[in-house]
Amino acid sequence: MMCLANQRWHLLCIACCLLLASSVFAEDAQPSKVELPAVKIGDSWTYDNVDAWKNVKEFTSVTVVTALTDADIRTEAKRTDNGEITTTVLGRDFNRLSRETGGRKGIWDPYYPIYSFPLEVGKSWEKEVTYTRNYDSFKVVMKAKGQVVGWEKVSVPAGTFNALKIEVSGPFNGFNPAPGGGRWSGQQFLTVWYVPEVRNSVKAIYEDRNEYRSVTKVSVELVEYKLAQ
Repeated sequence: MMCLANQRWHLLCIACCLLLASSVFAEDAQPSKVELPAVKIGDSWTYDNVDAWKNVKEFTSVTVVTALTDADIRTEAKRTDNGEITTTVLGRDFNRLSRETGGRKGIWDPYYPIYSFPLEVGKSWEKEVTYTRNYDSFKVVMKAKGQVVGWEKVSVPAGTFNALKIEVSGPFNGFNPAPGGGRWSGQQFLTVWYVPEVRNSVKAIYEDRNEYRSVTKVSVELVEYKLAQ
């Protein structure tokens, strides 16, 4: 009888362990495909902008969706320290078309290829993009390659999220005929952690390098978000 009782106890323990394991696997399970976010007017995300070399916060900004059309998504990001507003236009594919601050606008043609929805692990894409500005003859041409690396837990001030990690990189050539300008070349690197339930990224790190050194390295991290119903 004792042997039979012990056997039943072991079987019960095994069953409980299997149930616990299955619940953990279900919690960690992620969708095979992530569709384009259904952003709405009024969606907002607050980000800390960080000097990634020094790991020091430079400023905080609040980005709000202000308009939606059949062609694009418009957002305004307002800095909390000085009130400066940056207007960004995204295509309906959620990729950046232009960004303007105080009348100074940068334009990506046809777009900066951060995303290629639907997203799925292993998916990759390539796009040549030209960046120009409306106030001078500055021009950069980049051959970008993007890839969905996989799901990854990432912690930011807003919390810990299961995110799709996306990497975009490629060589670029720049030209500015203005005095002190000239030609240059290098590599750009962008890593984005996208979270479907946030309808946006929760973290991004951007870096560009020339043949000698890292020229720019910045990151943004989500502090809080509010989604329109």
